[in-house]
Amino acid sequence: MSVTNHLTSLFEAIEQQSEHSKSVASLVALFSSSKDRNRFLELIKSSSFHKNHARRLFGALLQILSDVVGKEEFIPANAFHDYHEDERRNSQGTKDSHNVDRSDRLSSVASIPPVTPDEESSRAMQFMKYSAMMVQSYLANIVSKSASKEAKSRVRKPHDVMDEVKEITEILHNSLFELNSCGKEGLIVQKSIISLCEAYWNGNFVDRNDYVTSLIPLLLLRTLDGNATKADIKRLWDMKEALHLISYQDESVAFLRSLLLRTVTSLLYVKNIEGRKVIAHLFQLDTSLVKDLHTAIKAQIPMATKTVVPLYGDIYWRAWKEAAQANDESHGNGDDDNVDCDSSYSDLKSIKDSIEEVLQELMNAAVHVVSPHMAKSLRCILDPFHAQKKNPDVDLLLYNLYTPFLWRSLSAANPMVRINASSILARTFPLRNPNLGSIHLKEVNDKTVECLSSLLNDNDHKARVAGCNATVHILAMTWDALSVEDIRNLLTIIIIKHAKDASSSAVRAQAVNGICQLLDAPETHGVLKPLLPFLGDLIHDRVEKVRLATVKLLLKLKKTKGFKYYHTVPSSHLLSRLAAEGEQVKSTTGPVASALTELLSNSFFPLNAVPSEQMRRTLSFLDNDPQAARVFYSNIGYQLEIRSVSKLIVLFIKTLKLAVAKDVKDATANNKDDSFSTDESSFDGTDSQGEDTESDVDIVVGSNTKLMSEIAHNMLTLLNSIANDLEDPENEGCFDFIQQEIRSDSILDICKHFEAKSIGGNFKALPFTSSKNDCQRICASLLSCSRFVKVDDRDGLRQYLFDRLEAYSKLPATEWNGKEIIPYLSVFFLWSMNRDVARSLSNSISSLFYKDEDIVFLPVSEKSNRGKRKQHGISEMKQTPDSFPNLPGGLSIEIVSTVLRGSDSSCLLIRNSLVSCEESITMLLNALEKATIAAEEIISGSTLVNCHEKDSIELILSACEAFGRLSIHKEAYKTTTPLDLNPQGRSLLSWLSKRAIPSIISKLSSEDASSPFKNLNLSRISAIGTRESASPVPLSPLILQPPRRRSNVSTTPSKVDTSFVSMERQGGRYIVHNHAADTQKALVMVIALLKSAFGLFGDWLMVGGQGGDDIISNVKEWTKIFDCAVVGVDVKMELLPSYCRFVAIIAHTCSDISLLKELFNLDFSQQGNNCIEEFMEAGFKYILETKTEREKRFSDVVQILVNNLRFPDESEEEISKLEEFVNCQKVAVKVMLKMVTASKIGLVALADTLSQNLSKNNAQTSSVHDKLLVLLLDHYKDEQGVFGELKESVFRHITSKCVTPQIFQSIQNVSRDEIMS
Repeated sequence: MSVTNHLTSLFEAIEQQSEHSKSVASLVALFSSSKDRNRFLELIKSSSFHKNHARRLFGALLQILSDVVGKEEFIPANAFHDYHEDERRNSQGTKDSHNVDRSDRLSSVASIPPVTPDEESSRAMQFMKYSAMMVQSYLANIVSKSASKEAKSRVRKPHDVMDEVKEITEILHNSLFELNSCGKEGLIVQKSIISLCEAYWNGNFVDRNDYVTSLIPLLLLRTLDGNATKADIKRLWDMKEALHLISYQDESVAFLRSLLLRTVTSLLYVKNIEGRKVIAHLFQLDTSLVKDLHTAIKAQIPMATKTVVPLYGDIYWRAWKEAAQANDESHGNGDDDNVDCDSSYSDLKSIKDSIEEVLQELMNAAVHVVSPHMAKSLRCILDPFHAQKKNPDVDLLLYNLYTPFLWRSLSAANPMVRINASSILARTFPLRNPNLGSIHLKEVNDKTVECLSSLLNDNDHKARVAGCNATVHILAMTWDALSVEDIRNLLTIIIIKHAKDASSSAVRAQAVNGICQLLDAPETHGVLKPLLPFLGDLIHDRVEKVRLATVKLLLKLKKTKGFKYYHTVPSSHLLSRLAAEGEQVKSTTGPVASALTELLSNSFFPLNAVPSEQMRRTLSFLDNDPQAARVFYSNIGYQLEIRSVSKLIVLFIKTLKLAVAKDVKDATANNKDDSFSTDESSFDGTDSQGEDTESDVDIVVGSNTKLMSEIAHNMLTLLNSIANDLEDPENEGCFDFIQQEIRSDSILDICKHFEAKSIGGNFKALPFTSSKNDCQRICASLLSCSRFVKVDDRDGLRQYLFDRLEAYSKLPATEWNGKEIIPYLSVFFLWSMNRDVARSLSNSISSLFYKDEDIVFLPVSEKSNRGKRKQHGISEMKQTPDSFPNLPGGLSIEIVSTVLRGSDSSCLLIRNSLVSCEESITMLLNALEKATIAAEEIISGSTLVNCHEKDSIELILSACEAFGRLSIHKEAYKTTTPLDLNPQGRSLLSWLSKRAIPSIISKLSSEDASSPFKNLNLSRISAIGTRESASPVPLSPLILQPPRRRSNVSTTPSKVDTSFVSMERQGGRYIVHNHAADTQKALVMVIALLKSAFGLFGDWLMVGGQGGDDIISNVKEWTKIFDCAVVGVDVKMELLPSYCRFVAIIAHTCSDISLLKELFNLDFSQQGNNCIEEFMEAGFKYILETKTEREKRFSDVVQILVNNLRFPDESEEEISKLEEFVNCQKVAVKVMLKMVTASKIGLVALADTLSQNLSKNNAQTSSVHDKLLVLLLDHYKDEQGVFGELKESVFRHITSKCVTPQIFQSIQNVSRDEIMS
């Protein structure tokens, strides 16, 4: 059947209807079926569809389409209704409603108006859509027919098309914007028409330029929509030539220009290659558009991410490259016959020049911008040009654009400009004109070397770093470009001068990093090899980044052929540094320690060696350098495979077994026949090369407890480093391999052996000295390894631990040491028995405090009473094999205190386990809180403690201390910030300020009065509202034991440590006897509580706690107790160290020094001044040691100091020297005066303050200030620098009326007229 017959129904639908509306309905009905529609479209595309068919079809469609579009039948009726309704409302004055609807109409054309098409408009839009589809199919037909002809002729000519098709396309194109007001269905039709216009353009049909004016904005809008895809940008890229048809100077295209500028802000454009091509092509459209696009990109650079900034550089590179190619083609081809592109290429030279202008603006900004971040971003944008420097055109471009300002910028006054210019110089070297000869190149090289030398010797350390970086970059990339002499001079500055630069660690680190970078160039090796030892000393630099850079250099040397790293840094220095990293750095797994471990791993644990050789080196390392070995094995577990680490752990445990076996067998025998291997627990005695290793075998004996403790410790370290990996099912084989050796019986045998050794044995003839501490460390490490013992293999070890705890609890209280029992307890925490242990400790502590008639505390040292508590001992409390036994209450308190103060791994484990478990910490806090009741009884005096009062008070306060410390740890465990002072802390502040202090003062004023403490309830401090049960919320931790009576209050220690803790320990202690007065006991307890409060709230502020103002205001009330006096109790001396520490902390954390006033007012005339001065000096040093606002801190302190100056009892004339004036002041004033006058900043602040006071007051009423100023001038008259500063201070503040004869006489070489002026 012919095509005509197939198209009969289509022709009938559009030709035989009397009205066009019926034709529209017929065509829509015919095309409603997708099968029929696709059949008709395929027929139109086929080669059988000829011009006669097309003329008949499109002629009929043109008439109908003209009526439909001309009468606007495709626009829904409600769209007109809304518009006219708006007009009517506007005419009636409904301005607000009109504005709302108008804002909808003026919204983006890409938005969907709230319009619902009616039936007639819907059919009309469907007709327009099908018409566009048929025209597009016909265009495809024409393109397919002419494709074969174009392939043969290789010339693509515009395709001709009949007038009917042009007219239909024009009508549809002109209706594109109107379809935006037709709702969602209108947008669907618009999409079909856009597709038609694109096909018309891409098919290169005649007059195609007429159908892009509405197409381009719509394509742009679609790419800028939030739902745009790469395909949308690709469609716009295919239409790029159409962008040249628009005159961008015309004001009517302002909206289109705004859309084009928005492309640079779209990440979809910037992150896709087609989008960057589009933006680069926009630079070719117009010179004014180049500047606007550049301005838009500049606005994006400051906020652009690191991944986006280089993409903008790619855009600039493509834009310049495209403009340069077009300009070259224009010069090479002469006149261009392409009519479509004639207007866009007419001014290519001006466009290229405009692009180079904006590039030069970027280059200039990259050198002169202030922000380092912005300079780095600009350099990143320019890097595509720097990377193409080998291209002659790019080389010439860089020379022309950088030369006008770069050389001048390298010697600019601003160091940031010099720094930025050095980075550009390194990237553009050599900055030359490629068209000139070698003479020009030599001049450029000489100028570059001169600039580099200037930068390397710059006064600014950052400029020196930048100069070193630029020098290294140039030498690494173009080593042969410079002369040998220039290279030697530059390297000498870097290695000799920069590596020893004491003023900047950054310069030293860059020197090492630069040499490391140069090693990547093989041609530099011959020059660098003899110079590298000069960098070896930097391995011990005080700054970590310098040490790390040095170790990285050694790692580079290790991997570089022809170099030995130990020729640069000897092995002994490496080991010393490794050991120092464990002592001087917070973490043994720091970056330097980790890098050193990687460097030395092949030396001390070669993976390719046999196990006997590995163990020989390991034992030698542990024996000769135990501290370095600890750091090494702390890091090696994270660098080796888990299988290698597991084998090393097994070698360690087998070594311990071997040592115990030898020790048991015969401690004095020669064990040369014994051997060691991983398979049969034997040791060869010879290394892999057959050398005798007898000395290494001999040290593997149990009597060498130092080595054994190191083996046990490092085995535990390795186990902990792979603990998380062992939980992985993939490593189950390694875990089983370890558990086969780390068994309960093995741990028990080794622990029992070394426990016996610690208390004596038949080992005296051995060449090694047994150490009790070493044995304890061995047991502690092995017990910590019990975490990895199988669950069903723990019964024997558990019973052994219970027996050890029971034996320890039977010791006298004087022999209790929490450090010895902590390792045994830590095992239960490793086995997740933290609740059982906490319950046992809390029960023991709770049973210790009770009230029965006159007894409120059960003494731990009373033999008769100890028997009463025996029923609560281990033997009675042990109900099941798995239950944890109860310990004596005093021992439980000792354990908790040790755990809270300790810093070893066992204490940290127990502390973290307790704090992380709400149930465990609540039980302990409730038990410890009961100690506050006993403290309350002592303060109130309502009940007397029994005869063993010394131990009672110490244990009560020890429990209170543990309670406070545990509370602090609980609060610190919370992740909430900031740390607000809780209600219990505020309650303690208020209680001390409003009740405790006033009560003790009142009691001291009336010795015969009844105790005012009877109504106080100290335990309520930790409660909120009604107290129903013991609260787990923290009270204050008592840092120290209570004060006791001094045997000789006038005696002072011969040597006083400056630390506050040592001060407290060296101070006297009060012993409260039975016959002591009730007032004395109450005062002693209040002093202890105040010490506790000073320590607690000081620590709270140091960890970032809030509430500083409230704490300061309350502490000012506490200072009233300094005036209290009781026979045998020196309040000032007892509280002074704690108070000085607290004042120093307040000054640092809250920048408040108001509490110094109270310290200056204290009178210590009856105490030993040497000790007091030591205390105060420590506090004042901490106050004045501040890195920020140092001058302001000195000024504030000096102002308080000046206000407390005084004359002694003797007359003023008798004081003639500064030392005499200082010594006659109060203790605090004297100490502060000495410290202030020892500092230049302090001297200037003191002179300023004195001069200001003299200028404000009459000189006769400020004689003390006048006298001190004169003494200062006389004392420093021989020191010209200080004396000059003092004179300037006098001239700044003192007026002519206030210049006394004494001051005038002290200012030598200055005329009175100069002073008066």
